[in-house]
Amino acid sequence: MRVASSWSLFNQIALKLRQTLEGASLDIRLKRDLSYTRLLLDQVGWERVIEAVDAQFLCIFEEQKDARLRVLGSSEKLIRAEVLMIAFESPLQGEQIGPCLVESGRDPLIPFPERLAPVLADDLCLQIVSELNRREMSVTQFHREVGGTTISGIRSRFKRLETSGWLKKVKEETGGRRRGATEHFYRATRPAIISGDAWADVPDSLAETEDWKAFACFSEQVKESMRAGTFDARADRYVSLSFLSLDQQGWTNVVAGIEALSVFFLEEQGRAKDRMAKSASRTVLMTVGLGAFEAPRDLVKAP
Repeated sequence: MRVASSWSLFNQIALKLRQTLEGASLDIRLKRDLSYTRLLLDQVGWERVIEAVDAQFLCIFEEQKDARLRVLGSSEKLIRAEVLMIAFESPLQGEQIGPCLVESGRDPLIPFPERLAPVLADDLCLQIVSELNRREMSVTQFHREVGGTTISGIRSRFKRLETSGWLKKVKEETGGRRRGATEHFYRATRPAIISGDAWADVPDSLAETEDWKAFACFSEQVKESMRAGTFDARADRYVSLSFLSLDQQGWTNVVAGIEALSVFFLEEQGRAKDRMAKSASRTVLMTVGLGAFEAPRDLVKAP
């Protein structure tokens, strides 16, 4: 469920970012090119990078407050800006964290909050998903080992969860105590980590830009980590797309902060390398994406 939630969030960010990048050739004057960095860190390095990203996140909203004060009594208009900051753990070679769930295929064409409803309908539905994250089970097996209600009540819950894409039938068995009946076994699914609307039918005018090429590569890093289970392995991973109102000075300060953050990442990687040379600390592969763009005027809503 957490992976599905993160993938839904990233798809929303991707769609919004595509709209911004498509509008770049129309009326965007200001941007800090999208970039991503892969860092080899130890646990201390991970914590320091996340702390620095979090501090920058707070800083950009302080800049927004200052910008609103600076333009009072002046003729300067505020710039609407978007700032992207995403930081997560990427898998090392062949690494797989968490259960090997089955691919759901294409997710149901309903809003993600509605997809959550069957799982959160009652405690038993949540328990079914939890159990089937760990192992495959049939309706009769779940009723026998866990219980909670009648077998027909469990069967109807399995069916609702299968229809909404949270469970998938993985095998059938006959014979033995089944007396000629067929027993269906299910497993919890992971979301279909495939390119959605944000990546569909990208015009050449956008596909050839350095920003879109960087975002397409970054998206592959996100998908790889979600398939391997590392994207959500840490509770302090970072995913944000912030919408700000800035004056020219505020914009300059935000971009300078992002640039300083990029320099800090590489410095911290160097310090982590020195620490790991002296200890047996586990190596963490971290991916960080950063970018800032003026929002196209026709996409901007009033604050």
